[in-house]
Amino acid sequence: MIKDKLFRAARFYKRHGLRNFMVHLIQKTLGVESDYNKWFLRHAPDKSALNAQAEIKLSFKAKFSVIVMAGSDSQQRLKGTFLSLTEQTYANWELLSIGREDQKLSDSGVVFVEYDKNSQIAEILNRAAEKCSGDYILFMQPGDQLAPNALFEIASEIEKGGYSAVYTDEDKIEASGIRHIDPIFKPDFNLDLLRSTNYISNSMVISRRVLRDIGGFKKEYGEGCILDLYFRIFESSAAIGHIPKVLYHSKQTSAKNEIAQIDHMKVLRDHYSRMGIDATVSGSNLDGILRTRFSTDGNPLVSVLIPNKDHIDDLDKCLNSLLNRSSYKNMEIIIIENNSTDKSTFEYYDRMSRTHKNISVMEYKGDFNYSAINNYGAGFSKGEYILLLNNDTEIINADCIEEMLGHCMRDEVGIVGAKLYYGDGSVQHAGVIIGLGGIAGHAFVSLKKGDSGYLNRENCTQNYSAVTAACMMTKKSIYESVGGLTEEMQVAFNDIDYCMKVRKKGKLVVYTPYAELFHYESKSRGQDDTPEKARRFNSEVERFAKRWPEILKDGDPYYNPNLTLVRPDFSIKD
Repeated sequence: MIKDKLFRAARFYKRHGLRNFMVHLIQKTLGVESDYNKWFLRHAPDKSALNAQAEIKLSFKAKFSVIVMAGSDSQQRLKGTFLSLTEQTYANWELLSIGREDQKLSDSGVVFVEYDKNSQIAEILNRAAEKCSGDYILFMQPGDQLAPNALFEIASEIEKGGYSAVYTDEDKIEASGIRHIDPIFKPDFNLDLLRSTNYISNSMVISRRVLRDIGGFKKEYGEGCILDLYFRIFESSAAIGHIPKVLYHSKQTSAKNEIAQIDHMKVLRDHYSRMGIDATVSGSNLDGILRTRFSTDGNPLVSVLIPNKDHIDDLDKCLNSLLNRSSYKNMEIIIIENNSTDKSTFEYYDRMSRTHKNISVMEYKGDFNYSAINNYGAGFSKGEYILLLNNDTEIINADCIEEMLGHCMRDEVGIVGAKLYYGDGSVQHAGVIIGLGGIAGHAFVSLKKGDSGYLNRENCTQNYSAVTAACMMTKKSIYESVGGLTEEMQVAFNDIDYCMKVRKKGKLVVYTPYAELFHYESKSRGQDDTPEKARRFNSEVERFAKRWPEILKDGDPYYNPNLTLVRPDFSIKD
């Protein structure tokens, strides 16, 4: 037993080096090693891999300038940052330290940038950027560290993709310096998520040329000047890359920036102003998350398509929520009748269409084919926007339609999805992840109402690869341009396929948590519990896989490959 433990200890030392070995030993002794910390150590490159990496000669020869803002208590922490740079496998870097004269590091290799205590942070950062000799700049806080392979991985990514800016995943190091905690596994660039919350946070490496071309940092944003820079990089159409590896480690701190949300709101409002977008920005009841309401000027007609077969109790609940709860009134509601057998169903149709002039019933006589039924109904629609809606849904918030419509009216957006709940209030849909469960699955299924989920993602407006057609708004012009829903996919994945077709046209898919509905799920059709239905489902799985092999092979860009595809909770892959 002792011999085995000594062997494992020696192997760990050989793989991870002295410093990681000592940290690991302390953790084991104190019993504080977390599951994530174990995961991190298991996935970090070992000593031999780092040595081999240091011998690789990249054709990309760019120099990195790392700028660190010193503080009154940061001398020792700054040394930790400097040490992490000396361990890099990519050696072409420089460190610039911003501070007062008494905060100057003794190491002669550090470029010191003195600042006036009355200077604004943007002025200080601009002064430091002017002193840089590197091609790319990274801003760090004192005490934050880079993984030893960080600059090599970033240089490789820039060489491969020609990016002007690259960000990485990150985590925190406990104040004791012993273990890694709180990982942030980020998606590839996600515009609407960035507008909701600063998910990029630290770890963005930026081309010095781009920084100069877009005018550097703006002092009017205070501590939000770096976030403002992220938006202006996007606005410049510069290519932004993401490396799904934990390469940045921030020092754990309990300090809370009370003005951060105010800065974020001003940054976001000015971003919309520069883009010519009519939108209002407000805070939310969640720290660090903002809400944007986009204008619905013009009051366009929305055509609501609702397939139905009997189950008029469910349909009545759905219609009542549209007619009586929704504050948006310029709607036409098209019920697409498909092989109902109850006399009461047709009596209900007649009563509702006579009572409400905006309700019509169109009969589709073919066998159940969700795609064909909706395509048939869309042919009768007069609106600029189509809302595909299941008959077993019920609007919760009065501004549900306005919320979806505001996003759908944006030029760059093709599809908008909503947040759906089961009858018990738990989450039924908060976006779709391609690859989850094999082909595609809903995010955060069964998360209890009020729970935050992973990094509050279920409460953030964001881009996804797909959303469910149980409640999906789209431009009619786009619907027609891609041929509507693919009718060969009768039941399963036709909505995901539609999202993929729209994304292929360069349009965004938006999920908004501010459009909320109950979804009582598949009551009309029933479950896939017969051999025939199972065969049909399997054939549609195969059809989707053949139509979209790249995303299944390469992974969903709005999900992180370090997260599981087995559960919908964004937990770390085993």
